[in-house]
Amino acid sequence: MALAGRLLSSRGTTIFAAVFLASTVLGGGMGAAWANETRQPRLNVLGSGNALSVLITAGKARLLLATGDDPVAFANALAQVRHPTTPRIDILLVAGRGRSLLVPIAARETVHPRYVALLGAIPPSPERDALLGAMVPVLACPRVIDLGSGIQVEVEIADAGSATDADAEQAWRLIVRHGATTVVILSRGEDAGRFPDIGPVAALVVAAGTLTTGPEGPAAGALVVPATAINGKDLRRDLGSSIREKVWTIRSFPGEVTRLEFVSGGLRLPAHATLVEPSPPPAAASISSGLPLMATDDQRQRDEMLTGGTGTTAETATG
Repeated sequence: MALAGRLLSSRGTTIFAAVFLASTVLGGGMGAAWANETRQPRLNVLGSGNALSVLITAGKARLLLATGDDPVAFANALAQVRHPTTPRIDILLVAGRGRSLLVPIAARETVHPRYVALLGAIPPSPERDALLGAMVPVLACPRVIDLGSGIQVEVEIADAGSATDADAEQAWRLIVRHGATTVVILSRGEDAGRFPDIGPVAALVVAAGTLTTGPEGPAAGALVVPATAINGKDLRRDLGSSIREKVWTIRSFPGEVTRLEFVSGGLRLPAHATLVEPSPPPAAASISSGLPLMATDDQRQRDEMLTGGTGTTAETATG
């Protein structure tokens, strides 16, 4: 009986040690994977209802642009990219008006940022009163924020008004640079003409609404818009009729994450990006934007080539 007790005790110790070792290895592996992922500079576009929020990560630094009317969708999206090893948010930038401030209010209360600022004046509303009760300042612009890991964020505000101006409709733009690759985050599609032209960019993220294109469409290799603002058929039709270059499009849905990852020489797009071609095709045989794209695994996408740059195919846009 004593021998059986010793055998059972030994077996129990062995099982406990095995479980402890497995959990330690698993936890260490997950921590290493999270740490490796967070080191890669990227933009995480978060579907937040009627608008898109964006979490910019650069090493251990985190900048969150929050806007939208669906805090639950925002929380679901943020949970997918906010790892337990790096939960903090260093800078929270607030944008929107009326119900589009519901996401910033929720973000301020849940992520506990180190610094919070408004992107310009906010028209009066109950949501603004709830937000400004915490004495949130307006960010002085233009401003350049260095996040480290080669990421710089230039913040611009157009037509800035006072915080008490009921008619204020603030237009803002974030220019995210990593080496030679540039991504622009724009307040609304109709605000594109309020800012100086900076030339072709790798991607344009329209936070609210869709893009109001000019006669030659957006000077971007990729376009990200809220899925709630326009359906895919209308986006392809409207964009195809105004562009002279192929453009990758992504409709970001509430609660979902669109990852734009900075890589050597460009920007990696998600595999579900859709390529929109000019319709009708331009008369010129070859028009180059200087925005080479590298291919996804889809054979059709691998066959799509841009003509000016490196001659590579599309999963990566540079600009």
